[in-house]
Amino acid sequence: MAKQSWFSKNAVLFFPEIIPAAGIVLMSPIWEIQLVHRGRIAAALILPLGVMIGSYLFIFGCREKLKWIAYVAILVMVATALATHTFAENVVR
Repeated sequence: MAKQSWFSKNAVLFFPEIIPAAGIVLMSPIWEIQLVHRGRIAAALILPLGVMIGSYLFIFGCREKLKWIAYVAILVMVATALATHTFAENVVR
């Protein structure tokens, strides 16, 4: 029988927050293009920065088996999307 990986044993910790975080990562290039097209350059800079930091922290947390760092990374990605949306809608061009 194959040995269970660390991630498969601890994957329950990351639900349900990992679902929107994965959607944010997959949707970010399209969202980025829309933000630039609408002239929301500052918001367009926040999005990739947060996604890159969150992705790096998630990979680092999983690689080093530090589940709380990986969980914080998921929250960083969700907070980045919220901040980008709020900043893009409330800031005058």
